[in-house]
Amino acid sequence: MVYDNAMANGAVAPAFDRRVIVEWAARHRVDPSLVDIDEEGYPCCERVPMPQGDEQNDQLVYLEPALRDRYAHRADVYVANDRLVNGASVPVVSAAPDLMVAFGAAPHRRAGGRARRSYNLAVPGNPPPAFVLETLSERTKDNDLRGKPEHYAAMGVREYWLFDPRRRDIADGLAAYVLRAGVYVPIAPQAGGSGFRSKVLGVDFRVVADGDLRMRDVATGEDLQSYSEQRQAKEQATVALAREHRAKQAAEAELERKTQLIEKMRQRATDEFPQRAESLKESAAEVESR
Repeated sequence: MVYDNAMANGAVAPAFDRRVIVEWAARHRVDPSLVDIDEEGYPCCERVPMPQGDEQNDQLVYLEPALRDRYAHRADVYVANDRLVNGASVPVVSAAPDLMVAFGAAPHRRAGGRARRSYNLAVPGNPPPAFVLETLSERTKDNDLRGKPEHYAAMGVREYWLFDPRRRDIADGLAAYVLRAGVYVPIAPQAGGSGFRSKVLGVDFRVVADGDLRMRDVATGEDLQSYSEQRQAKEQATVALAREHRAKQAAEAELERKTQLIEKMRQRATDEFPQRAESLKESAAEVESR
């Protein structure tokens, strides 16, 4: 495979001419007509979305937004799903993980507001993902179990996770691996078999009763919420705040009413006291005169 520009110190992107694109597409089992080249000169496949089943989509709808929200305060954390990751080696080896998290990475959008179309490890500022998760399906399981681990290990991905929603290939539905000396070794499950801990994320993963994957913050002990759960929590908080505001207004109104009533009673007592005192004097005089 020939590249017009060999990568110097892993920092210069190769020039993908049409012949190279065809070879790259064949190696990655992608229709060459669907391959595009991003602004950095690397392949991306955004002309059509990657086909996914409901089980994959349901998990990603929860996982990606929850992790993005977790790292929203950090501009150097890149969370993405189905983003084509191009390795720094020649020939370029690529993979599109269902979910990835990279630390020390450039923001989701480049200067000028353009969103990423691929994630290229040969480009400065793009460290290898620290965490990758793949959701097994009949179409992808062979590659997820046998092909991708080698690619991700070569890229330097520190943790590789597999989620099997149907539990056909992974009995417990979840498996986790950490990279040691260039090879992935299993991460031991938590005590009691309650899932696995990602040290790079500081998050515990577990499969719950309905078969979904859930995440819990190790530091706080609280579950990471999905977008819909966050929205529901915000709506409930808004309703509770409005209820509290109305109760406060009612209490203040009642206090004002009682204050005014007391003031009226005090004023009435003040106004009536001289008259009652005079009346008492007259009554006492009548008694003495008898």
